[in-house]
Amino acid sequence: MNRHHYSKKLFIEKVEKIYNSVKNASIGIDIIAGFPGETDEQFMNTYKTLQGLPIAYFHIFPFSKRKGTKAHGFKGQVSDGVIKKRCAELKQLAEEKREIFYETQIGKYADVLVETVIDAETTKGKSRNYIPVIVRGKNIAKNTEVKTILKQTKGKEVIGIYEG
Repeated sequence: MNRHHYSKKLFIEKVEKIYNSVKNASIGIDIIAGFPGETDEQFMNTYKTLQGLPIAYFHIFPFSKRKGTKAHGFKGQVSDGVIKKRCAELKQLAEEKREIFYETQIGKYADVLVETVIDAETTKGKSRNYIPVIVRGKNIAKNTEVKTILKQTKGKEVIGIYEG
């Protein structure tokens, strides 16, 4: 796939450096499940590594054979069933990691860019670290950024209060 090669150690160091250097960093990664040659042991090694890192979200891609690519002819093709199972496991881990990250943000202030006005007292937007936030507060305009205190998680969103 013509990706640059790097070690697990370097990956861990980079993630930890970002986490320790950038306040409230939301670290996301892209991951391919079922690349040819990926054994169960290698998958579990990856899973456990991701489990132990301060990653907030994953973009999970199942490997799919595409004619004309180098990987199409690689030995050790992983079955569709195994790929699907690995994606499901990663998706569950991603949900857990997202929830953990959101919980670390409760009680903190976030600058939220309002993308949708629901009614005179409710808007939706995203914080600078990509948290979807339902903002409670009066007369908040679309496309404005509001300082919001994050109060509680609600599924895949966080509820915040704008005291403007």
